[in-house]
Amino acid sequence: MDKDTKRRMEDRFRGYPNYLKEIQYRKWDLEHKQADFNAGIKSIGRNSNPQESLVIKWESDPYIANRQLWIKSIDEVLAELDDKQREMVKEYYFEDCYVYTDIAKKHEVGHMTVQRTCYRACKLLAEKIGEII
Repeated sequence: MDKDTKRRMEDRFRGYPNYLKEIQYRKWDLEHKQADFNAGIKSIGRNSNPQESLVIKWESDPYIANRQLWIKSIDEVLAELDDKQREMVKEYYFEDCYVYTDIAKKHEVGHMTVQRTCYRACKLLAEKIGEII
């Protein structure tokens, strides 16, 4: 895995706590976005159910689909790790403890163990998202 891919995966991990909020904001934005009045000229009639149209917008929005994929993939990666590894990854990415040695002291392991665990989690995430094969 190259450095750019690793950096993107680390960004995906760090953004994880905010993805649900981002999805909600995006849904609100799509719901309250001003309608294109010229679009009605092309079609005859109107949509039978505005709520149904809104749900279709949400489901077809790539921004929402990406966040949902990232959430699902991160959950799967965390499930594949054992308890100690999961805690190390959560501390490093979710609790903003960016120093391997601090996490290593807390878990009584070497700092390289923490680094390898985080690298492995990034690699698993990249495979699940489809960035690497």
